[in-house]
Amino acid sequence: MSENDLRTDVGDGLPAEEPDPSFDERAFLRRVRLKSIVRAVAIAAVVVAVSWAAVVLGMIRWEGLTWREANRIDSYYNDFVVLSNPNTWVLGQSVTRFHFPGASNDYTTYRLVGGRPVPAGVRSVDFSLWDDEFLRGFDERLTTVGPRVFSGSEVVPELRMLHPGALDDTYVNEMGIERGILDEFEAITAESLERLAATPPSYTAEVAFSFDRTLTRAEIESFAASGTTLAWGAVSSWEPEDMPMLPLINAGSQLGIPFAQPGISYGAFGFTSTDDAEDSLIDALRLIADNSRLPAAGRARSVIEQLERDGVSYYGAVLTGSPDVLMRLAGDPRVTAVCFGLSVGPWE
Repeated sequence: MSENDLRTDVGDGLPAEEPDPSFDERAFLRRVRLKSIVRAVAIAAVVVAVSWAAVVLGMIRWEGLTWREANRIDSYYNDFVVLSNPNTWVLGQSVTRFHFPGASNDYTTYRLVGGRPVPAGVRSVDFSLWDDEFLRGFDERLTTVGPRVFSGSEVVPELRMLHPGALDDTYVNEMGIERGILDEFEAITAESLERLAATPPSYTAEVAFSFDRTLTRAEIESFAASGTTLAWGAVSSWEPEDMPMLPLINAGSQLGIPFAQPGISYGAFGFTSTDDAEDSLIDALRLIADNSRLPAAGRARSVIEQLERDGVSYYGAVLTGSPDVLMRLAGDPRVTAVCFGLSVGPWE
């Protein structure tokens, strides 16, 4: 066997080389592009899902905290209305309205005249989660006709009372306040007496009386003669140096105790009797001081200290009843001003 034959035999024993596979560059790029798109879409979907989850959880958290704030306001505001608005009550439960980032509680109010509720407008409290809280009139109109002020969705007359401190000439002069406020109340009194005299005897009238000095509860109860109902007593709640000369009508600027009960109410003044009305006042003020963020309610603690130190006294009262009897009471020598509120006819 020759050498060539040997090389041939050896060469024939080796495996034959396979041809290289062809490389499809376009298909490869399509696969890479597809994987990149799928990866980007998956990442975007995860980001969107996480963002929506954060938004939903945030809104749920916001709504929960907002409801907590709404309940906090509910815990004191019914009493706040009763205390600072003469002969005024809240009708039913509040309505919470959400308007991101805040909300509001709306309270429908009424005046109780001879057991008959008269609409007195809707009062609202706007609030947010960062202790921002203030009063706002919702669908509330305010107008002045002569010396009288009317407000509320039904445009009811405001009951105003004159503190005896405004009768002190020396005090008025020291404060630099002119006696125009007395002239204003003389006009209110004259108009009120005319309205009262024109009220039919079968009607029930609502009148606010102001006194020339502060009276005890027993004294204002005796002032309310038969044929009338003591509805609300205006409490003297200012230190002499802090007493406002002008009888303000803004919520929280005055303080009083409801004596006539509507039968259905919410808060500390539900179903109280005359005997425990003053104790209920202290309890309600503590509730307001602990829960309210309103600037007007900030003086509640100092008022509590003053009332516990000096006792409760009254500079005015709201009475409802027969026009003839109320007219006779207007002639009491202790009465300095009369403010006619509402009159309602007999029930159908």
